[in-house]
Formats: sequence, C-alpha cells, structure tokens
Amino acid sequence: MRGISRRKFGRSTLSMLAGSAFLGGISPAGLSRLEAATAKSVLIIGAGMSGIAAARELVARNYRVTILEARNRVGGRIQTASVGGQAVDLGAQWIEGITGNPIYRLCTQLKLPTVLSNRDSYAAYDIDGRRYATSTANTLFARASRIINATEAISQQGIDQGLPDVTFAKGLAQTGLGTVGTTAQQKRFLQWAVSWEGENSDAEDAERLSLRYYWDDETPDTFSGPDHVLPGGYGQLVAKLAAGLDIRMNMIVSEVAYDSTGVTVKTAAGATFNANYCLVTLPLGVLKANVVKFTPALPASKLTAIQKLGVGLAHKTVLRFGSNGLPTEQFLGFTGVNKGQFVEWTNISRYTPAPILGIWSHGDAARRLELMTPQDTVNLAMTSTKLMFPNIGNPTVATVTNWGSDPFSRGAYSTVPLGATSAMLDVLAQPVGRTLYFAGEATERQHQATVHGAYLSGLREALRIAAIV
Repeated sequence: MRGISRRKFGRSTLSMLAGSAFLGGISPAGLSRLEAATAKSVLIIGAGMSGIAAARELVARNYRVTILEARNRVGGRIQTASVGGQAVDLGAQWIEGITGNPIYRLCTQLKLPTVLSNRDSYAAYDIDGRRYATSTANTLFARASRIINATEAISQQGIDQGLPDVTFAKGLAQTGLGTVGTTAQQKRFLQWAVSWEGENSDAEDAERLSLRYYWDDETPDTFSGPDHVLPGGYGQLVAKLAAGLDIRMNMIVSEVAYDSTGVTVKTAAGATFNANYCLVTLPLGVLKANVVKFTPALPASKLTAIQKLGVGLAHKTVLRFGSNGLPTEQFLGFTGVNKGQFVEWTNISRYTPAPILGIWSHGDAARRLELMTPQDTVNLAMTSTKLMFPNIGNPTVATVTNWGSDPFSRGAYSTVPLGATSAMLDVLAQPVGRTLYFAGEATERQHQATVHGAYLSGLREALRIAAIV
C-alpha cells in the first residue's frame, strides 16, 4: 500500500510467526522423526508471494507441497520486465518500511541490493508544464497533508456520535481546507497532492473508499523507516524464494471440492489433484469474479466479504528514452485536470543507469486507460511528458500494464469501500473446516495491499496447517 505511513505490523502476527523457519524459529533439521513420519500433503493455488512463502515454510516442516499456478511464471502481481534491457517492476515495486520488515530482511539475507525511495525528493509541474517553485510546492504539499490528516478526526467524530460511515471524498470535503482561499492553480496542486498521498495508497478514487476504514488500520505497530526499491526488480526475490519448489505452471483451477477428509482440485484442462489440505491464495479480484467453483459453497460470511470488499486498480506506463533529460528528483508530479491520471511519476533513472519513467495512474483513470490501446496510452502520457520536458524526445521503448483485465489478477489490490468493513478482511482469512485455508494480501488486515502482507499471510496459514498435526 502506498501513501501516508500506512505500514502495519501487528504484535499478534509476530507472536503467531515466532516458530516460523524463516523468522528464526524451527529449522528442517530440528524436526522430530514423528513429525517427519506424519507429514501431510498440501495443494497451494497460486505462486505469488503468499503461496511461495507458505510452500517454503511447509516444505521446511516436511510437508509434501504442490503449487498450482495459472500463469506461465511465478510472482502473481509481482512482475519484473525487461524494458530495453533494464529490469522494471510492472506490479509491486516498493519495500514499505525496512525496520522489522521481513521482505527487507530477505533481501539482505539473499544479498539483493536495495536503494532508498525518497518521497521528499519530488518536483511538481503545472498543467502548462511549468515547474512549481520548491517553496510553493512544499507549502501546498504540507496543506494537502493537513487535509488528509484532518479526515481522521472527522472519522472519529462520526464514530463517537454514532453517525453512519461516509466516503473518504466526503471526509476530504468536510475539512474545507482544499477550497478556502485558493486559486485555480493551487486547487490543481492540492487535487494532485491529495490524490498522490491519499488515493494512490489504495489505488482507488476517494468517492469509493470508506472514510472510517481508511483509518481503521492505523495502529502503533508499524514498520518504521523509509521505503526502498530493488534496482534489479522484485522478480529476482520471487525467483530465489521459488527455487526448488514443486510449481506446476499453466494450471488454471476451475473447482475446489473439499470435505473433512481432504481436498480435490480440478483444472480447466481436466487435470485433478488431491491433498489433505488446500491453501487458496487467489487474488480478491479473482474470487469476486466467481470463476472458481467451491464445492460445497463457501460460508455466507465469506461470500459477503468477497462481494462487499473492493479491488483498486493501478496502471503503469513505462517510458524509456534514448538520453537522460530527466531532473534529479526521484518523484515527479503533473497537476493536470484528470484526477487519478498520471499521478505518480517514478524517476527510475535515479537508481538505475537507464533514463526511464514509470508513470502511475489509479482508480477510474486507470480503468479508462486500460480501455485504450497501448499506443494511445503512451501517446497520452507523452503529451504531458513533453510539456514538462520539451527536449526529452520520443521513447525508444514503452510498455503499459493491464492488471484489471488480466484474468488472473482482475485488479491491483484490495480496498475497503463504503459499505464494507476491515473486519471482512479477517473473515477472508478464516479457514473453512480443517482442510481449506486462505492467504494473500486481502487476508492480512494489518498489512493489507503490501508484499510483506502477502508474505506474512502465507506464513500465517502454513503455521495454522502445521498446528493441526
């Protein structure tokens, strides 16, 4: 999740994972003969971060584990692509907070270089391409932060008075700080800054998000420290963690049948797999699409959670140029008139030798971009880019993402819209009986919409399965 320090790490999760082989707990060599003799079989649906984390933990405990992956690659919504020979993340990109973060710890252990992602290093450009003066930008950005932070008190006031929940957009409007005494130019800047800091973290428009549950995951138990990125891409971490696991590619699951004795999983191609336990790590967007049949049907509470929770959409346009005419700041912003469109410009040339921009859009703006052809999207992005940098030239390589139309993701990551509650994320995490389990970022309430949340959810369910024997 991106945005204002929305990085969570609950003590309850730490306690649950104390025995994990990957957090300094039991090692494979420490298993007793009895544990080895009673090892069980587990099917895991999905080779994203949560599925891989669970598989490694279970294999370390002598479980027989098979991962069924619909794609022809591992990683799920983590995808690193070569853009003109330079590794670029098309999906998950940031390690959100490094102190205590298991993802950062893994990168350190595996000697994968990371670099600081400094959000204070930014430059903003107005609709005509003129750069805002640093002092003006900082003053307006501080005001945008006050607008967002003020909504927390408004949310708490509504709770104290027993009022119904409202949208995050209504909370922003109730602050009155975005319009009073502002010029048209200042309003454009504030809209961009609030969108970057407030909406971009959920990949969704404020008009869809719940105000109450926007702040519900704010706890003192956070990962501290700044964000980092991997210059070589997240894909290298996934590849190292997946090495040696039994992963079956191109296995599109169509049905999961379960009872108290075990689980049978069928694929669209007619293959059948049996195991004692099954861990489902399908993204919330796929669960919402109801393309996988569960027999018997999932409990009503889980179906309600799937229906009411939301899935945001992030879209990235990646542009590589022939020469580096980009500024020195790590982040760039364009205060255009289309809210959510081309909000966050990651200056990838700041931590790689390549002159590359990664341009993020979210929410309805991202959905509109996915309806366009890739070339039309690139042309639209270049219209803004050339206003900001008239001498940049045309990109030598360009690519766009389509996570919303991808049948194996159907969105970026989970959100809590108006009408849903954060408790529904806990409902998603609940096992069904003793044979069917669920993991993924949408099941990790305190770490929702993060890579470390997906990772921790996989460990959580692996330990839950191991506790049965």
